[in-house]
Amino acid sequence: FMATYDETAQLITLHEVYEQGRRISDADRQPGQVHAPRRLGEQTGIIDWLIRSDSGLIKVDDFDAWYAREQIHSVFRQNLRCFMAAPMRRGDKLIGVIGLRGYARPAMFDESHEEMLKSLADYMAIVVENAQKLSSALAEAQSSNAELKQRIAELQAVSTFQRQISTLDPFEQEITNIYEETEKAMRGVGMDTSHMYLALYNEETHVISFPLVYEQGHRLFTEDVNYVPSYA
Repeated sequence: FMATYDETAQLITLHEVYEQGRRISDADRQPGQVHAPRRLGEQTGIIDWLIRSDSGLIKVDDFDAWYAREQIHSVFRQNLRCFMAAPMRRGDKLIGVIGLRGYARPAMFDESHEEMLKSLADYMAIVVENAQKLSSALAEAQSSNAELKQRIAELQAVSTFQRQISTLDPFEQEITNIYEETEKAMRGVGMDTSHMYLALYNEETHVISFPLVYEQGHRLFTEDVNYVPSYA
């Protein structure tokens, strides 16, 4: 088995598990299953025991005679005859546990297995640490990318607004300014400005025009006003 340990969350996650020659599938490591991620001590197994004891490699040749046997939860004791487990460390930080379990007979592991497990624990500690750093860097990059996209969208919106303003002729700009100031004043005294228009009368031609019309809070532009009988 190979498990990682999050010291901050005190969370044990089994990534690879073989039990009596059979690989435990991802489906059997989901929440509610024996080999699902768990809090330290939630169901004490060999991994929990090794983490709490803060020891180095441990080799138990006869599990039934082991002094700490009863501390191991029954679901992890079934048919177990012997085991070895080693912590995966980077400096002073414990980042996981790797181990071997024997079900056929006691004393299945010798010194060569110990050396192999120590080397594997050191190697896997580097692999896990690098994977965690990469995952953290990718998450940070995705967050930065999302912030960058938001900033670009904001700048595009400002640019669009500036282009729209720059295309207004002085008369249109003045009409817009009049509306904005009037809308603020009327809103300040509780008057509804969602339906509002500004009409101009040309005394020489006797023509009434509507340079600014708002209906239901939306501005009607020249092409819209021409289709509304009220403003024709």
